[in-house]
Amino acid sequence: MIKYTANALLAALISFSNEIAQVCETIPGLDEATVMEGVHLDCRWWVDNGRGQRKHPGAVTYLRAGVGFGGSCFPKDVKAIFEYAEGQGAAMPLLRSVLTINEERANRVVEILTRQIGPVEGKRIAVLGLAFKPDTDDVR
Repeated sequence: MIKYTANALLAALISFSNEIAQVCETIPGLDEATVMEGVHLDCRWWVDNGRGQRKHPGAVTYLRAGVGFGGSCFPKDVKAIFEYAEGQGAAMPLLRSVLTINEERANRVVEILTRQIGPVEGKRIAVLGLAFKPDTDDVR
């Protein structure tokens, strides 16, 4: 349950970032990265490392928009905790939204790309940074 909960929280941070990105995409000259850089400056995201030094916790790295979350754990863990809870009669509207946002984000990215370059059919498009975590070549 701890692993499922931790992964569901990180997935929620990613979905939140993607939802903020959707708003930023409607404001000329503004992007999600700029907004999130400002959010990261908020001292409530900083923790004491035990030596009197303050640093960002790892969760802050999940406050970045992209094409959604993937990998081998986030999708299945969020679905597992969601489906179990629903089966027990516990409504999970937040996790339902996390899953919905994630499912819709890839299409949104394609819509943005299509607006920028026209139809994508027949075009060669490079996707950089597709791996689901740093220093891995796993693209699940």
